Amino acid sequence: MGVAGAFAVGAFVGTGFGSGQPGYSAPATALPSHASPAGKLVSAKGGGGDPAIKHFTATARTVNAGGVDLVRGKCPKDFPNPITGGEFTSGPGLSLINLSRKNPGGQTQERSVYIAVLNVSQSTLQWKPEVVCGKNIKG
Repeated sequence: MGVAGAFAVGAFVGTGFGSGQPGYSAPATALPSHASPAGKLVSAKGGGGDPAIKHFTATARTVNAGGVDLVRGKCPKDFPNPITGGEFTSGPGLSLINLSRKNPGGQTQERSVYIAVLNVSQSTLQWKPEVVCGKNIKG
């Protein structure tokens, strides 16, 4: 999600939650209508073996109706490079409002991804934080 995604989430949150239901304002458009080409993508040569990624899931957490839950997913030492993260839930009602390598609520820790969800439903929901970590990734 990165900086652009965090900016988009910030603009979205700042304008109200655009659920499309009466009483809610529409979300602001924070991103351009087109994506510019990134240019040629190249992989860096790793010195300690081939690059590898692994998916990690934490135990289930609960978040109350209208509540926010911010968690830190820390990559293990054998897969120390955080790549991305997200949330898993079995039904609707959670909105991912933060996904970044920087802690929006305090000091940033190494090997970490910060994930926050907002419960937009009328009941308590369960969710699982998920993190993708890598090793031998340079760049």
